[in-house]
Amino acid sequence: MAAVKSIIKSVTLGVDFLWQLVYRAYMVATRGTAGYQGMNWIRQEKRLAIYIRDGMACVYCGADAETDRMTLDHVKPFSQNGSNGSNNLVTACMSCNSQRGTAKLSDFAEADVVKYVRKQLKRVVDVKGAKAILEARRS
Repeated sequence: MAAVKSIIKSVTLGVDFLWQLVYRAYMVATRGTAGYQGMNWIRQEKRLAIYIRDGMACVYCGADAETDRMTLDHVKPFSQNGSNGSNNLVTACMSCNSQRGTAKLSDFAEADVVKYVRKQLKRVVDVKGAKAILEARRS
Protein backbone atom coordinates (compact mmCIF):
# COMPACT_ATOMS: atom_id res chain seq x y z
CA MET A 1 0.00 0.00 0.00
CA ALA A 2 2.87 2.40 0.82
CA ALA A 3 4.37 1.81 -2.63
CA VAL A 4 1.06 2.72 -4.29
CA LYS A 5 0.80 5.92 -2.23
CA SER A 6 4.36 6.80 -3.18
CA ILE A 7 3.62 6.30 -6.89
CA ILE A 8 0.43 8.38 -6.67
CA LYS A 9 2.32 11.18 -4.90
CA SER A 10 5.07 11.11 -7.55
CA VAL A 11 2.55 11.28 -10.39
CA THR A 12 0.69 14.13 -8.67
CA LEU A 13 3.91 16.09 -8.15
CA GLY A 14 4.90 15.42 -11.77
CA VAL A 15 1.58 16.75 -13.08
CA ASP A 16 1.87 19.84 -10.87
CA PHE A 17 5.42 20.46 -12.11
CA LEU A 18 4.30 20.04 -15.72
CA TRP A 19 1.44 22.50 -15.16
CA GLN A 20 3.91 25.04 -13.71
CA LEU A 21 6.12 24.73 -16.79
CA VAL A 22 3.20 25.20 -19.17
CA TYR A 23 1.86 28.16 -17.18
CA ARG A 24 5.28 29.86 -17.04
CA ALA A 25 5.80 29.31 -20.76
CA TYR A 26 2.40 30.90 -21.41
CA MET A 27 3.27 33.89 -19.23
CA VAL A 28 6.59 34.40 -21.02
CA ALA A 29 4.98 34.02 -24.45
CA THR A 30 2.24 36.53 -23.69
CA ARG A 31 4.37 39.32 -22.20
CA GLY A 32 3.38 42.57 -23.83
CA THR A 33 0.03 41.19 -25.00
CA ALA A 34 -3.44 41.12 -23.48
CA GLY A 35 -2.58 37.95 -21.53
CA TYR A 36 0.16 39.66 -19.50
CA GLN A 37 -0.38 42.86 -17.56
CA GLY A 38 2.84 43.23 -15.56
CA MET A 39 2.05 45.24 -12.45
CA ASN A 40 -1.17 46.64 -13.95
CA TRP A 41 -3.33 43.72 -12.85
CA ILE A 42 -3.95 45.52 -9.54
CA ARG A 43 -4.41 49.19 -8.68
CA GLN A 44 -1.35 50.84 -7.14
CA GLU A 45 -3.23 51.90 -4.03
CA LYS A 46 -4.48 48.37 -3.40
CA ARG A 47 -0.96 46.96 -3.86
CA LEU A 48 0.44 49.51 -1.40
CA ALA A 49 -2.39 48.87 1.09
CA ILE A 50 -1.56 45.13 1.10
CA TYR A 51 2.16 45.85 1.53
CA ILE A 52 1.32 48.12 4.48
CA ARG A 53 -1.08 45.56 6.00
CA ASP A 54 1.76 43.01 5.92
CA GLY A 55 4.29 45.40 7.45
CA MET A 56 6.21 45.93 4.20
CA ALA A 57 7.77 42.49 4.68
CA CYS A 58 7.54 39.02 3.19
CA VAL A 59 4.97 36.99 5.15
CA TYR A 60 6.99 33.81 4.50
CA CYS A 61 10.58 34.72 5.42
CA GLY A 62 10.36 38.21 6.94
CA ALA A 63 12.57 39.92 4.35
CA ASP A 64 11.73 43.62 4.22
CA ALA A 65 11.16 46.06 1.40
CA GLU A 66 14.44 47.85 2.13
CA THR A 67 16.55 44.82 1.27
CA ASP A 68 14.40 42.77 -1.13
CA ARG A 69 12.01 43.35 -4.00
CA MET A 70 8.47 42.76 -2.80
CA THR A 71 5.71 41.15 -4.85
CA LEU A 72 2.16 40.07 -4.21
CA ASP A 73 1.52 36.35 -3.88
CA HIS A 74 -1.84 34.69 -4.40
CA VAL A 75 -2.47 32.40 -1.41
CA LYS A 76 -4.73 30.33 -3.65
CA PRO A 77 -2.86 30.56 -6.97
CA PHE A 78 -4.51 32.62 -9.70
CA SER A 79 -3.88 29.70 -12.07
CA GLN A 80 -6.12 27.60 -9.79
CA ASN A 81 -8.96 30.16 -9.83
CA GLY A 82 -7.64 32.18 -6.89
CA SER A 83 -8.95 35.73 -6.80
CA ASN A 84 -7.14 39.05 -6.94
CA GLY A 85 -8.95 40.10 -3.76
CA SER A 86 -6.99 41.37 -0.77
CA ASN A 87 -8.25 38.32 1.14
CA ASN A 88 -6.17 36.14 -1.23
CA LEU A 89 -3.06 38.33 -1.62
CA VAL A 90 -0.04 38.64 0.66
CA THR A 91 3.31 40.39 0.47
CA ALA A 92 6.14 38.07 -0.56
CA CYS A 93 9.74 38.65 -1.55
CA MET A 94 10.60 37.68 -5.10
CA SER A 95 12.55 34.65 -3.89
CA CYS A 96 9.72 33.15 -1.80
CA ASN A 97 7.10 33.92 -4.45
CA SER A 98 9.20 32.21 -7.13
CA GLN A 99 10.03 29.23 -4.92
CA ARG A 100 6.41 28.68 -3.97
CA GLY A 101 5.07 28.73 -7.52
CA THR A 102 1.65 27.09 -7.48
CA ALA A 103 2.32 24.89 -4.44
CA LYS A 104 -0.33 24.76 -1.73
CA LEU A 105 0.45 27.11 1.14
CA SER A 106 0.58 24.20 3.59
CA ASP A 107 3.07 22.35 1.36
CA PHE A 108 5.33 25.41 1.09
CA ALA A 109 5.32 26.89 4.57
CA GLU A 110 5.59 25.63 8.13
CA ALA A 111 2.41 25.50 10.23
CA ASP A 112 3.25 28.67 12.19
CA VAL A 113 3.78 30.61 8.95
CA VAL A 114 0.50 29.31 7.53
CA LYS A 115 -1.25 30.48 10.70
CA TYR A 116 0.38 33.92 10.38
CA VAL A 117 -0.65 34.22 6.72
CA ARG A 118 -4.25 33.32 7.56
CA LYS A 119 -4.21 35.98 10.29
CA GLN A 120 -2.84 38.61 7.88
CA LEU A 121 -5.57 37.84 5.34
CA LYS A 122 -8.21 38.72 7.95
CA ARG A 123 -6.71 42.15 8.68
CA VAL A 124 -8.26 45.28 7.18
CA VAL A 125 -6.67 46.68 4.04
CA ASP A 126 -6.77 50.49 4.08
CA VAL A 127 -6.98 51.32 0.38
CA LYS A 128 -8.10 54.92 1.05
CA GLY A 129 -5.08 55.53 3.28
CA ALA A 130 -2.73 54.04 0.69
CA LYS A 131 -4.32 56.20 -2.01
CA ALA A 132 -3.75 59.31 0.13
CA ILE A 133 -0.08 58.36 0.52
CA LEU A 134 0.32 57.96 -3.24
CA GLU A 135 -1.46 61.26 -3.96
CA ALA A 136 0.70 63.10 -1.42
CA ARG A 137 3.79 61.65 -3.06
CA ARG A 138 2.71 62.87 -6.49
CA SER A 139 2.13 66.45 -5.36
